[in-house]
Amino acid sequence: MKRKISLWTDCLAGSVESAQIEDFLKSRLGGFGFETQMRGELFEQLSEDRRRDFALFLASIRIKDFETPLESPAVCPSAESELEFSKLRSRKTDSDCVYEGFWFQRKLHSEIARLRSLDAVANLVFTGRLLCTWEQRRYHARVVLMGADAGTAQVISSAGVVEGPSKPPDYYWAKGRLFQQGFAQDRKNETLAALDETFKGKFIKPSDPLMGRVVAAYGLQPLMYVIAGKRFCENPDCCLFNSHRQSEVLNAQKKGGVCPQCAVVLAP
Repeated sequence: MKRKISLWTDCLAGSVESAQIEDFLKSRLGGFGFETQMRGELFEQLSEDRRRDFALFLASIRIKDFETPLESPAVCPSAESELEFSKLRSRKTDSDCVYEGFWFQRKLHSEIARLRSLDAVANLVFTGRLLCTWEQRRYHARVVLMGADAGTAQVISSAGVVEGPSKPPDYYWAKGRLFQQGFAQDRKNETLAALDETFKGKFIKPSDPLMGRVVAAYGLQPLMYVIAGKRFCENPDCCLFNSHRQSEVLNAQKKGGVCPQCAVVLAP
């Protein structure tokens, strides 16, 4: 019997196509007895009341104070809820908005449960939102939020791919110099864009045409955790490797290969 994997999307970044995600996972997992099904945009499958509730929840888990953990969803003005609802309807997310990752994951789990999709081996949710979790007295950007239970919403963030793994040290040094000189005040600054161009090919950019392939490769990590209790692979050439640097992402996840040892674990 085929092992079912449900794929969901949530405000994907412009460079990420759901078909690219599905095709990659089918090519990697088809031979291991998995059946992938693209369920589509989660928001579109909710009732109007659930959509409003989802927007309100998103507004309540936005991180505004990065020095204090968000212990519970906050009370927020109705205008912020309406803004989130508008972005959901247009499938857009603001790169300046950061959401509390674990609260977001819990909400996705409850909505997927309502849609009766907990019979799948794994529910992978690919989002364009920037998610952070509190650890060691500060918030950290996350690429993957996973859980050992099959019903858990396994979340993969394309924004996390960009912001999480560290860029080359020389990039941060050069960027710091620009700030000291009064440049690079925002993401649209031409000087900062020129800096990114100087380091082209050294890290993943939001517009990377292979971003869909990268996030799909990351999707294998929570799948491995669910079926085998193994979080990561120690082989830096395997896409299940826990990449902390952009150079590692380029080598492991962008290539998307699965090492022989992990292939044995994934096999039925």
